Amino acid sequence: MSANLRQHFMRKSLHVTVWLLLLLGPLWGKEPIRFGVFAYLGVEQTQMRYAPLVEYLNMKLDGRVVLEVLTQKEIDEKIKNGTIDVVTTNPTHFLVIRQQYALSGALATLQNMTAEGRPLGQLGGVIVVARNSSVQTLADIAAHRVVTPSTKHMGGYRAQLFTLYKAGITLKPTQITETKSSHQEAIKAMMRGDAEVAFVRDGVIEQMIARGELETTSIRIVNERTDLSHPYRVSTDLYPEWPVFTLAHLSVADAKAFAGALFSFSPDIDCAKRSGIYGYTLPADYLSVEALARALRLPPFERVGAITFEDIWGSFRALLLFAAGMALLGILFYLREKRGKQMLVSLLESMGEGVYSVDAKGRCRTINRRALELLGFREQEVLHQNQHRLFHYSATESSDAAESHCPVFLTLRDRERRVCEVQFMRQNGTVFPVAMTVTPIEDGGGAIVLFRDISAEKEAAAALQAQMERAEAASRAKSAFLANMSHEIRTPMNAIIGFSALLLRETLDARVTSMIAKIHRSAGSLLGIINDILDYSRIEAHRLELEQRSFETATMLEHLHTLFDHAAQEKGIDLLWEIDEALPAVLIGDAMRLGQVLTNLLGNAIKFTERKAVWLCIEAHRQGQRAHLRFEVRDQGIGMSEEQVQKLFEPFSQADTSITRRFGGSGLGLAISQRLLEAMGSRLVVASRLGEGSSFSFDLELGVAEANEVATERFNPSALERLHGKRILLVEDNLINQEVARSILEEIGLEVISAENGALALERFTQESGRLDLILMDLQMPVISGYEAAQAIRAMDASVPIIALTAAALIEDRAKVLDAGMNDHLAKPIEPEALYRVLLRYM
Repeated sequence: MSANLRQHFMRKSLHVTVWLLLLLGPLWGKEPIRFGVFAYLGVEQTQMRYAPLVEYLNMKLDGRVVLEVLTQKEIDEKIKNGTIDVVTTNPTHFLVIRQQYALSGALATLQNMTAEGRPLGQLGGVIVVARNSSVQTLADIAAHRVVTPSTKHMGGYRAQLFTLYKAGITLKPTQITETKSSHQEAIKAMMRGDAEVAFVRDGVIEQMIARGELETTSIRIVNERTDLSHPYRVSTDLYPEWPVFTLAHLSVADAKAFAGALFSFSPDIDCAKRSGIYGYTLPADYLSVEALARALRLPPFERVGAITFEDIWGSFRALLLFAAGMALLGILFYLREKRGKQMLVSLLESMGEGVYSVDAKGRCRTINRRALELLGFREQEVLHQNQHRLFHYSATESSDAAESHCPVFLTLRDRERRVCEVQFMRQNGTVFPVAMTVTPIEDGGGAIVLFRDISAEKEAAAALQAQMERAEAASRAKSAFLANMSHEIRTPMNAIIGFSALLLRETLDARVTSMIAKIHRSAGSLLGIINDILDYSRIEAHRLELEQRSFETATMLEHLHTLFDHAAQEKGIDLLWEIDEALPAVLIGDAMRLGQVLTNLLGNAIKFTERKAVWLCIEAHRQGQRAHLRFEVRDQGIGMSEEQVQKLFEPFSQADTSITRRFGGSGLGLAISQRLLEAMGSRLVVASRLGEGSSFSFDLELGVAEANEVATERFNPSALERLHGKRILLVEDNLINQEVARSILEEIGLEVISAENGALALERFTQESGRLDLILMDLQMPVISGYEAAQAIRAMDASVPIIALTAAALIEDRAKVLDAGMNDHLAKPIEPEALYRVLLRYM
């Protein structure tokens, strides 16, 4: 090896090593993020539901997320011990944790989706009875048995209990039966007669009806709400879905990264469809849940207001009226109002968000401590003042917004609840963004405003956007590097493969011919390995693109048979085909990538089989213009153990090192095949036993085309005679590659005119003045590139065929070629038969 070649190799190796260190360096040394989920469906079912979400989070967070499905007691214990980082649980349990550990609030709120694809961030309770039940109203429930999945369920029990509480109805513990199972089981228990009434959460009835598990006419909804804009039937108010919150010890960077990953979890991805979780949104207002918990005396409010005036009044009404008479009514009314105001103040002061109320003219009546802290005012500076003029709100740091645009005044006018983002101005003049909710007060004409500072969320969103832009820039840089590597590697390989192929056609000494044949085969194997590495790198960079073109299945199978029949015969193996007669003649898809997967599987099967047979089996089921296909490659080779199968799809690895020594290979083929199938919506399934052989199978759905929709080119050597004497302009800056192409072209009687760059190509084209039959154009050349030269020639002549003959072999390169006005694209190394097909097509 010459000194120059060694230096070139060392520079390339150093370049690749630096890239690998840059890509892999950030992944070292990061701690896991432990994600605790309340096992509301039981541990196994909850694990199955959340596994796809965690799979997606690990793709975004470098595999750091660890799922822990826990009971509420286990969640409490792990929070206490600091052995959990992020938690999601039902809203009432969240209140308990927030009270005990002084959490600032939720990070995000769960978002489900209806069957029609509508995002849903709220839940409600449903009270269900049989069609012929005597229960007609809420009051009737007090005398009947009730079945529920669990008394800890928000939508399956507590929402209904709160609705009954507000109607003055109390249930006895002996009336309640818990199934400790799913909501569907509660419905079934009610239909069996185990109870007269079932409490379940919204969406369950619709789901059971859609699955045929329940007839619409067999049930009734008690207290059904018709005043809510909600897609499901409900009997209660609506409450926010499950919150996700982080513990104090988790770093701000990890919390932001986790939030960003949650917010990017969209309903159209496969993980969302498999989990039934359709995304997360900004944290909801859990004030309504807190009101429910306080009224029902649920933790953490079980000791708050243990004896209230309402309790005394409800129990001793007649006695009080008799003893005190009408004279005491005024005093009792005063005491009740005072008590209510104190409770309201206590409630507002305990909240982590800012809250204030206004009268009908927009003047502030009450404000809690948190709001004053956020705004920087003292209470006496705010009360009885016009809140809009004082701090709400600013369109820019120097320009106040008009009062007519203020959400508070809009709600005071139209009595509509509003949720929006605006800006507030602190007492010191600084501006900060807030998320606010304005709710009208029915009595008195005022409104209540709840707001929170979202500066951190805005900064996190901006940081996430910047991170995404950096990732996209890195991806583009990697793509450009791969394209350049492909070109640089294929250029010398073209000379090696091309000259060795030409020498094999010469009559030479048998020993020389044998050596040249070995060089040719070795170069082909090396090109295959190079293609594997480049393919895998493009897949990892998310730059893989699939074609959707019609192709003949017979041609694909014939190519596979030609490719492997000789290798099978040399090893004494039977190569057997079991093809379903229902297999369509013409399919629509990426024939090259499908062929690449089958080539890899058949090549491995033959490589690892010493005797007996190898099968290719294809089953087909056609449904209109789609075909469901099952491919299987089965062998009777060395087989694998379960441990070997586990690491089979890891890149650059094989079952064990002895296999690499014995059979060779890069260890990339199956990893690439798996990722290609994932891009096509499928996965490779392996079944193997050590010493008994292996089976690799996958299912694929492809479009079906008519036979006349695909142009099939079968090479006929005799057709080359009509090319004799045709004139071709060969534009190629590499003199060795120019010599290879010239030799292949002149061998079939073509007259070749050469040009070393795009400028000379334009000069030769002008000199020939319409006497050229076709142009073969390299792309990356000095002076003028192939793209520019093609565009200039096309401006002068719209009919002459221009074919790109280049080492730029990626799908996007083909698109750029066509955009430049060229007719077709041929990749180097040159395959004579492929070149001849193109020449016959255009000449």
